[in-house]
Amino acid sequence: MVTWQHRRVRVAGLGLHLRRAGPAGAPAVVGLHGLGDDGGCLEEVGELLAPTHDVVLLDARGHGRSDAPAEGYTTDHHVSDVVGVIGALGLHRPVLLGHSMGAITALVLAGRSPGMPGGLVLEDPPAWWARSGIPEQEQLARTRRLQRTVVALQRRTHAELVSLQGEAAPRWSPGALERWAEATQRLAPEVAASLLEQHRSNRSLPWGALLSALACPVLVLHGRPDLGGALGAAEAAALATFSARIEVRYLEGGGHALRHEQPDAYRREVLRFLQHGLTGDAHRRASGREVVF
Repeated sequence: MVTWQHRRVRVAGLGLHLRRAGPAGAPAVVGLHGLGDDGGCLEEVGELLAPTHDVVLLDARGHGRSDAPAEGYTTDHHVSDVVGVIGALGLHRPVLLGHSMGAITALVLAGRSPGMPGGLVLEDPPAWWARSGIPEQEQLARTRRLQRTVVALQRRTHAELVSLQGEAAPRWSPGALERWAEATQRLAPEVAASLLEQHRSNRSLPWGALLSALACPVLVLHGRPDLGGALGAAEAAALATFSARIEVRYLEGGGHALRHEQPDAYRREVLRFLQHGLTGDAHRRASGREVVF
């Protein structure tokens, strides 16, 4: 049984909450959750890694128990927060394990500070690098729908949230459903209000330059868009063209929350990457092809 230590770290005047477990001095993994979640939503994978890694699960600003400023929720702000936490904790080249919004934060951080992370594990990142061909109005409509969904979910009771998500995602464990409902109810209203700003900011980022600057091994996990996944095969392949150190793995039957929907395959891939993929040999062998599980 893993015992999580809770603490707050101040970064540029903002209080950020985190959970931490694992041996002091062990290789570090920093978990970065998706929109509407919090660090608790990564506890299951954190428990898997804590026996051998120093695991830090961060609540992003406006999420969980972290402070919620009136504004400032772009990827730039999230990247600055993570850089500040890594510095405050004295972590050396941690692996950044990100889901969705957290995966984009990890990717941009690695492009801007190539020497900081030792590796990236990206669970179904939205493909902002491949959206230039999608009309802006269509993209904005998607973001507005997401905004309305987040606001509607926050009007539900905890029991209603668990029931709704349990019906929509029958493969999720009871613990995952409980932690997701708790995170949804804690989410600050400023986060949903900022989604259009985040959209415009992500669309304007210099993706080509950021991705070309990646210097660490990267594992990308994705599922099927028709099952709710944000990243399709063509978009994942486009990401892999930026670096021979990017390895793409498709988890059959998964959608957006792969660690809950295909937990065995997800855990196997993460462990393999942390044990063997960080040397670079596995990436050179897998370069240019997608592996299916």
